[in-house]
Amino acid sequence: MPGECMRVGLTGPFEIAPLLPHLDAAELANRPVPHGLGGTPLVNLTLELLRRGLYVSVFTLDPSVDREVILQGPRLRICVGPYRHERRGRDFFKVERDYLLQAIKRERPDLIHAHWTYEFALAAIESGLPHLITAHDAPFQILRYDFTPYRFIRTLMAISVLHRAQALTAVSPHVAEHLGRFFRYRRRISVVPNGLWQDLFERHAERPRLAVTGQVTFATVLNGWGHLKNAETAIRAFAIVRAQMPSARMLMFGKGYGVGEVAQMWARQKGLDASIEFRGAQPYESMLEQLATEVDVLVHPSREESFCMVIAEAMALRVPVVAGSRSGAVPWILDQGTAGLLVDVRSQAQVAREMVALGRDPEYRRRVATVGWELASQRYTMGLVADQYVRCYQEILQTHAHGESVG
Repeated sequence: MPGECMRVGLTGPFEIAPLLPHLDAAELANRPVPHGLGGTPLVNLTLELLRRGLYVSVFTLDPSVDREVILQGPRLRICVGPYRHERRGRDFFKVERDYLLQAIKRERPDLIHAHWTYEFALAAIESGLPHLITAHDAPFQILRYDFTPYRFIRTLMAISVLHRAQALTAVSPHVAEHLGRFFRYRRRISVVPNGLWQDLFERHAERPRLAVTGQVTFATVLNGWGHLKNAETAIRAFAIVRAQMPSARMLMFGKGYGVGEVAQMWARQKGLDASIEFRGAQPYESMLEQLATEVDVLVHPSREESFCMVIAEAMALRVPVVAGSRSGAVPWILDQGTAGLLVDVRSQAQVAREMVALGRDPEYRRRVATVGWELASQRYTMGLVADQYVRCYQEILQTHAHGESVG
């Protein structure tokens, strides 16, 4: 039975900086530290497993690395390999997969837990080690909104993974249903959502700005501009809101939403940029702090989400949410509308109507925010999520020890 000495390998996109306190200071002296590829859910899981006394090996990639970088701590070892800037898809990420496979086989953790159903998952499967794959998206849904050769190749990679995976979890029922329906995955799929740290729920237990202040601040947090993210609808909806609430403002966070970037250029060309602050990509902690201290309502216009961290983070920070009634996992995250407002995000009029309803009524905002906070604290805390993953690890290792097939 695996216990506290279990050696878990995690592979996927990571941000390295939050893990630095768990590394030896001598390892970090006089050497550049790779940034990684982002990945808040994996960082949160790693930190929780370390807190529980497990040994963790991280296998990830970074575009600034041309040869392997290894960082070492008492119970954490981080292996970072190259991630090509272009032409990765032409050979199905072969360079990246070869590096990951080599590193995993060399380090030989007891179990390898891969995130996303692409290059990281393929390397985990090819290692021959007991493995768990966590699916973070619905590949055919993404392909529907981004029908490009690159996305088609990614979908083919997912097909290969889902025909070979020994054990699978999904971050929402939406993803689990998608994998069963479109990929004919017939083994059990456990639903394990992404996790949030407990201190996020306690950071702003009291929100004084929910009293009448004379100005209401809306916000979006999106990465990328296009049909999928649907930011145009949020901008047009805000113009309708301003006609009824002239003092309202909107903040826009994420890649493509900074000063001089595509969102601002589009809004300015349409004459819709008044009272919108384009803040762009922000460090994770800075974005959370601004969301917590400045924002009254989060508007999330995306047409498809497999989980959506920012909605869960807003719930934990007691920020009420307006989001899509048909946007993948969003209705599940918001408990079918009891923990946030669900609308047709294709309709700027409907989005604006719910923004105004929340914007004009502080007590309504407080009630919605409280229900959202309570739901998130019951579902999305990192402790609960890690409990589910550790049970999966134990089951996989026990099954492997008895030579049985998983699922």
